[in-house]
Amino acid sequence: MDYRPPPGLSRPAPPQRAVSGSYAVQQGLRRPPLPSRLQNVRSVSQPGGMVDVPGDGSRVDVRNTTAFLSNSNATTNLPGAINPTAQDDSERPLKRAKIGGHGFRGTGEGGEVATDRAHRTVPGSPLPTLPAPTTATRRNAQQTTTTRPGVDRAARKANGLEPPSIATRVPQPKNVADFSPWHGQHPEDTMSEIVVKQGYSDKAAGPNSTETNSARTTIWPNLSQKNMMGLQTLSYLFTSVMEKRQLLGKCTAPSTFKPPPRVTVTDTKREAWLRDLANPDVPLRKQSRTIPHGIRGKSLMEQCLSKDIPMPRAVWLAKCVGANELRAFRRKGVSGAAAASGESKWVMEWTVHVEQFLEGVIASCGQSDWQAKMDYAVKLATSFYTERLLERDHYLYWIVSSFAEASMETLPTWLIMVQLYWKDILAFGRRGRQLAEAALENLHQISMRKTSIHDALKYRLKKLIAIMAVTNRGCLVVPRTWEKYKYLLVPRMTGTTSHAHNVARRNTRLTAPLLQTPRNIQCALLKLYAVLDTTGLKLDLAELTADCIAIVPDVPRLVSAILDWSASMYRTGTDRIYLAAGVVAQLRRAHDTDAAIMQYLRSGKSTALGIVDVHRVIAELVRTEAFSTGRYLQWLMTSGALSVNNGVSPATSLLNALPTNSLQPHLLNTRNMLLRRLGLLKNESRQIDEIFQRSDPARWAADVEQQEVATAVDALSVSAKLELALRITSQAVASGKLGHMTLEHFCIVREIIERCDDARALADLAQSAMHCDDTILLATVCDTLNMHAKSLAVIGRSNGSLVQIFERYSTVRSQQPLDRAFILALRALSQRFPERAHMVKLLDQDMTICEQQNSMVVCSPASDSIVNMQASTLASDDDIDAVFASGNNMDEQLMQRVFARVVQRLNKTMQPDATAPSKVCGWLSQLRAVVVDPASFEQMAVSHVQACLENAGEDMAPCKIIVALVAGGCMNFDTLVNTAIATKKAASACLAIRLLTSRTAACEGLHPTEAYRYHIQQELYCSEKAEVVMSALVSAMEDSNFPAEDPAVVDLVLRYSVDHHDAGYRALASHPRSTALLANCSRITTKLLSLGNNPAAIDSRLDAKSIIDQATPLSIVQCSAALRLYSIVHPDAAEHVQKAVLEAVVAGSEVWPQLLESAGNETVRGIYGWAKEQVLNNALPSSTSSEPLDEASRSRNLDILDVAIHAAKEQDVSAVIATVTDKLRAFEIQISSSDSVGSLKSLLASLHILLHLAVLYGSPTSESSGSTDRNDSQALIGLLTSLCALLIHPKLQTQTSLLEYIYDVASALSDSLQDTVLSNLAKNVPTKDPRLASILGSTANPDAWLAIVSNPSGSMTGAAQGARAGLMRSASGVGTSASGLGIQQLSPQQMQQAQFTGRPLPLNQQQGQAAHLQQAQMQAAQRSPGQQFSPSFAKPGGAVGGSVRSVASGSGGETKIAPYPLRRWEIMSDATPVVGGNDTSLSLGLFGARKV
Repeated sequence: MDYRPPPGLSRPAPPQRAVSGSYAVQQGLRRPPLPSRLQNVRSVSQPGGMVDVPGDGSRVDVRNTTAFLSNSNATTNLPGAINPTAQDDSERPLKRAKIGGHGFRGTGEGGEVATDRAHRTVPGSPLPTLPAPTTATRRNAQQTTTTRPGVDRAARKANGLEPPSIATRVPQPKNVADFSPWHGQHPEDTMSEIVVKQGYSDKAAGPNSTETNSARTTIWPNLSQKNMMGLQTLSYLFTSVMEKRQLLGKCTAPSTFKPPPRVTVTDTKREAWLRDLANPDVPLRKQSRTIPHGIRGKSLMEQCLSKDIPMPRAVWLAKCVGANELRAFRRKGVSGAAAASGESKWVMEWTVHVEQFLEGVIASCGQSDWQAKMDYAVKLATSFYTERLLERDHYLYWIVSSFAEASMETLPTWLIMVQLYWKDILAFGRRGRQLAEAALENLHQISMRKTSIHDALKYRLKKLIAIMAVTNRGCLVVPRTWEKYKYLLVPRMTGTTSHAHNVARRNTRLTAPLLQTPRNIQCALLKLYAVLDTTGLKLDLAELTADCIAIVPDVPRLVSAILDWSASMYRTGTDRIYLAAGVVAQLRRAHDTDAAIMQYLRSGKSTALGIVDVHRVIAELVRTEAFSTGRYLQWLMTSGALSVNNGVSPATSLLNALPTNSLQPHLLNTRNMLLRRLGLLKNESRQIDEIFQRSDPARWAADVEQQEVATAVDALSVSAKLELALRITSQAVASGKLGHMTLEHFCIVREIIERCDDARALADLAQSAMHCDDTILLATVCDTLNMHAKSLAVIGRSNGSLVQIFERYSTVRSQQPLDRAFILALRALSQRFPERAHMVKLLDQDMTICEQQNSMVVCSPASDSIVNMQASTLASDDDIDAVFASGNNMDEQLMQRVFARVVQRLNKTMQPDATAPSKVCGWLSQLRAVVVDPASFEQMAVSHVQACLENAGEDMAPCKIIVALVAGGCMNFDTLVNTAIATKKAASACLAIRLLTSRTAACEGLHPTEAYRYHIQQELYCSEKAEVVMSALVSAMEDSNFPAEDPAVVDLVLRYSVDHHDAGYRALASHPRSTALLANCSRITTKLLSLGNNPAAIDSRLDAKSIIDQATPLSIVQCSAALRLYSIVHPDAAEHVQKAVLEAVVAGSEVWPQLLESAGNETVRGIYGWAKEQVLNNALPSSTSSEPLDEASRSRNLDILDVAIHAAKEQDVSAVIATVTDKLRAFEIQISSSDSVGSLKSLLASLHILLHLAVLYGSPTSESSGSTDRNDSQALIGLLTSLCALLIHPKLQTQTSLLEYIYDVASALSDSLQDTVLSNLAKNVPTKDPRLASILGSTANPDAWLAIVSNPSGSMTGAAQGARAGLMRSASGVGTSASGLGIQQLSPQQMQQAQFTGRPLPLNQQQGQAAHLQQAQMQAAQRSPGQQFSPSFAKPGGAVGGSVRSVASGSGGETKIAPYPLRRWEIMSDATPVVGGNDTSLSLGLFGARKV
């Protein structure tokens, strides 16, 4: 019987045996075959000399598989093959076929070409010109040409028909099977009785053939029986026939798969074998006979790269080598866990080899053919990864780590690698976060480079991060590095629904509990004061104002805070006045600051404030037209402030501070009228005139002393001081422009202006003095600008003044000899401006030249005798001058004699000359310049200073030489302080501190310019060497005679408490706590706390409560130091301190975190224990608690716990984590039974607290976690398990934000656990939620659905046994009931098999098995698509990992189901050179495969 389809239909391609072929090899199968040595092998399924190739090229004969695999673009040329397409399409088909074509298929009539893929014409490039034939080529052509039999083309033209393209080809003379065009003469066309009854056949049926006999005689008697058994019998017969047919057609041969063996060959043969493997024309079956030894690991891939082996063949070679290596473990007799461990170790080594291979190719960037090599290497590694031949986790981690460590040159390559495995990398949350941190770090490094060369790479990284923020947002939740990279992710848009805002919010939510330290938890005012305290010389008022308003958006509060800061007794320096005025003036451009200032004056703040400084700020605002005086006067008259406290208040006292020269006449009259009404009007014109007259240099020394003038100036009001400064500056400016400014006049005017605190007038004075040529005057101008650099920087006069004085120096330098004092002063000024480094360099060069000029030797015998004569006496100043005037160098002995004479001269009390500097500093400078060895002078000076320090006492007279050395530039304070510390005597350190802070030590015996230079050296050294000074200060406080209440010492401690309090704490911690040290610390602390209060009201022994009560944002530094000192002095008062701190917290103190940090360790531990107990006890609502805490109290207790968490470093964190875990489990129970909205809201609030605690104690970045030991790991595992259970809780699935919080916390906890722990947790998770898979790193195994089913019953299937049993029961008189066929005993898998075979059960049986059918459908719905249509495999009960299961079968036996892992290394094609019926690694018999 002919089962071939009619000519018009396409023959369906038979199933391929592709179970063991890799994807790459299967794709290679679709290429057209090339000629090979096996092309003449005869097929066993076709007549000789012909090959059956389907139109789509999907199947070839089994024997010709080798030729099919090894050919690329040619077809098999066999004798007798027909190529009807060789003729032009437009030509009428001939009656005979043309011989020698290239294709197997023909075209239809009229040039109709088949449209299948095998016959589709693909346009290509034109063929190259053939070479001219030679004698050798003709001879070879004659030898290789084959003769094809002719085809009767004329006959075809006569018939007008072409054979169909799918017709089977047969040898001549027929050529095409079963194709006979009708022409009326064919035997089949003759209608005879035999043809009509039996059909036409080429060969007559044999005598024993039953094909033509009728089955009526066999079937009809059974159908005509009265007991209705005919249909049952017929059904049984047909079923038996079909089962017999399936059984006989199955592939029952055992698997003959065996990896190609490896043999040891020479290097030459190995190279030849590899070249054959790289040649597509050489069949792969030939190569599979043997594989040479020595090709493995990294060398295998290098050989594939160098030989350019096609990718499918390279993967095939790797599988062959790997399969042999892995089978070697089993051949050694090792089994079980040891074998699995050995195989996994080998796979890991192979993965490392692949990684090393890729690294080597990437490292060769820039070499020849690098791009092609890189393309091949990446494709090869990707093929290994796709085929699952690598340890995937290790490989992906290696890609991420290499991307993180890549240099800028190789970063683009690794960026491509990351994109290739993007989805798999981000599938595991931990790996995705590592990738995100690596991308952010690379972007951070590029952003730090101020070049545009990496802009394209920067854009690509930004794009990848943006994609990650949209698709895998959880990977960007990186709390450990968020503070470093958040500037790259914090959005600049105003919306709150963007992805970047979501990432920022989630990161902040995780990092907030870990950053709640006293340094980070600061109120807005503390942050504001920190910004104001840290302003430097490079100042931008607009930017500073923007920062201030960003911290305190409320303008009235901001103005009030700025005024408090400018007038606080806990701050030093007059530059605060101008800085506060500048910020308020900037604010006035967009806000109403006048109303804020008047509201501040109404409040009447005076505690711890110098109200005069507030008035000075407002006066500065009036001078810059940043305050409305008319509005203030109107408010003063209408607000009733004139009648409050008898008219004496901060609001009314401002009238005396308004600058009269800046007021209009009507405003000045109104001011005077109000002052007259209040009785506060003072006529200070006479005092101003007297001071102005005394400023004349001719009367300064004769009429009045300097102290009297200072007292008179201090007694003036603010407005009078400003008027005096304006008048005296105007006169000095006029004198300076005429060139009449003298050194004495400048010093007098400068002293008066400094007393008036007018930086603008001082800048005008310095500018006017720059017109002179006196280098000494110019040097003191530099010192003046240096002393008031901060104030001048605020008003914008520092840079201009520095440029002008340097230009003047350049002019004078070319006209006069270099002056050492001028160079030193200008250099000290320029060093404070880093952008003026070129000036410092030039001044250093000039200083070197100046030193050389001063040490020039003028040798002569006469001068030598004069020096010896003068040096013998040195009785007067003239003798000392004569020694230096000689111009000769001095030896060490003469230097000591002269130095001793200078010291003796300095100790005499003499009034310095006001018109010129003192001789002492000049002598010391000359002495340092003319000595033979400058080092000997420095050693002599240090020895003298050391002697003075060791013999230190109350008398400061012996220290005058130290002052002179510093003022003359012969020694710096660094030498003085280090020498004092080296003596290890408290008295020496105390004397050094006095010399650093005293304002009167340099006044005696020195010129005002020299004393001023000494003061500027004091300021600069205290600012630049704070840690050294603090160490000396602590050492000095061990002296019982330490001047703890000296205003200069208190001022120094106050400055350091604000700017360098950390250095002070370190210095105190490094010194032993002696009684004198603690006593002096207490005295200084008491003095500091009494600055803003009445000293009589302050007890010398402060208690903790009084200290905490005085703590404000302005005084918190001093109060913290006092509280810390109190805890040290009174270690038994921890309970008292704890109570006071908690009271301050409850009272709403803004600085309680700083107070908590300053308390003692015992106090902090006590507060931590109290806060932890309060938080844990009130974390969940309980029916037993009588008075549950409100939301504010719970939040406050949580904040205290966050700040005091550092006290838990020495405690067992696992106990707290276990408690939190128990609370979470209790929460899960409560929320499952909760129905009301109110209780649900309360429970959700409690969950937020528990999650906060989980972050606080379980995060790897928390201070309490430290190193994770075994107990902590077990506690974290329990906590993570509870969080995973909450993540999939049904009642929480509507809480999106809360679910994100749970997911983020669980992800943070998983980062501190090992991969093995996470994998064990993943096995115990009953659900396949993708969120849990991302947290635990569990990936779905693509082979998990595959299982092997063993049925111990007979070979007959359950359906056949049931049918036979039904027949037997029916034959014995039993009716056919629903239970008669035994269907109720069928398993769900058998029910599925019955549905698959297309034999539905009867209706009553279907109803009886409704439950089983529903269960089978539910199980099938959970399987993969391939499993749902495979009746032979079933997933073992849905259990993860798949253990062996037993299922009851219909025949009474048990069907055992066990997982069947695939051996990826053995899934290959062409493993053996001889084709077998079952030569696949995965036996075809397991699938019930049928033969074709």
